[in-house]
Amino acid sequence: MVSSLKGVSRSSLEIGKGQGVTHMTVINATPVQATVSAHVHGVQSNTHEQHTETIHPQQAQVISLTRQNAGEYKVDWAINFSNGTHAEWNENISPGAVSKTMLLGNDRVTIDGKQVARVKKGASARHPHHEKGARFPAPVDVPASALPSGSVIHLKSFKTNKNVQILQDGTIRALGGKGAFTRFVVDPTPKGHLRLRSEKFPQHFIALKGVAGQGNSACHLRAQMIAPNRYVLRSIDGSKGIGFQADGSIKPSSEVGTGEGASFSIVFADVQPMSQIHPLLRPNNVVRLKCKKTGKYARIKDSAMDGNGGQGPLTRFRINPSEDGHLRFESVHTPGQFLSHKGSVGQGGPHTEFVAHVASSPDELHFRSLDDTKALGFKEDGSIKPAENVARGPAGTFIIESA
Repeated sequence: MVSSLKGVSRSSLEIGKGQGVTHMTVINATPVQATVSAHVHGVQSNTHEQHTETIHPQQAQVISLTRQNAGEYKVDWAINFSNGTHAEWNENISPGAVSKTMLLGNDRVTIDGKQVARVKKGASARHPHHEKGARFPAPVDVPASALPSGSVIHLKSFKTNKNVQILQDGTIRALGGKGAFTRFVVDPTPKGHLRLRSEKFPQHFIALKGVAGQGNSACHLRAQMIAPNRYVLRSIDGSKGIGFQADGSIKPSSEVGTGEGASFSIVFADVQPMSQIHPLLRPNNVVRLKCKKTGKYARIKDSAMDGNGGQGPLTRFRINPSEDGHLRFESVHTPGQFLSHKGSVGQGGPHTEFVAHVASSPDELHFRSLDDTKALGFKEDGSIKPAENVARGPAGTFIIESA
């Protein structure tokens, strides 16, 4: 099984005779569970594939849509929410679409910032059909754009149904839940090879040697998809792999094939993979938020918020996600004070947690509450606009800039 992977060199957009893949990051920004169904079929030929994934509230997951033949392919989408609402639509995806981001909101669904459907009452008339999970004729390389540098992911083993974790002593095992030991930062090499670094213990990387590595060649990985939403982690030449036994212990890398022990699902550990929305939203970046309504910047001054700031220190905010990975803006000038959607300065609690929605251009964003009912916004005079009244107009639209 291992030898069949050696020397494989395939682009994610040109596999065999036109096979390819589009990685759709689906962010469930609603307070309810969402069942996402995608029926994929070729436009030029009669090929079919079905995906059905359940995404919990405030979580994100990658759904990888494969194309078995050249040309565009059509996707029939159906989203059923556990509160009895749904959304459905059709779209054609071109061969050049490697990665896209879908945001599920309370009243609408957007893809790359553009609305594609409204959320309606009742269940969708569309139901899953066709067999799910069939293996591909050959592994498909996962492009770097699907796992951006700085993203934090969980790797869930098909063998143990648990997340991979690295312990302080460098032990690698697949027995984790969703705690700090199971969070891995995508940290590619200068040449672009995938590396997965422990967020909790930054000196440790997942490695092809039975224990954690320190970032050298044993930590250089090649992520490949072998079936819809089923991934393997191989060495660059394909001769070794990352895999686990039923008891969660790691297998010798030279004995790892492509079975359950070597297979993983990939789920973004943070609620929203913020670096995919905008690179300035990566943790620890310092930014300014310019309100389109006032033409000035959001600031915290004398423990109060307003939208009348300039280029001074009061308008500088550090991206400081919550423990659950929610987007937060902490004042650099007065640490411990955060922008919020409650009408006053926050201290880092739920009112300071946001989901970023792309507006009319990549640098223009809305910062809305997790349940999409409130948002950060300012009136024309710079005073705070009641959060429940902030829609997607100029008052709630911000241009993000590096500070």
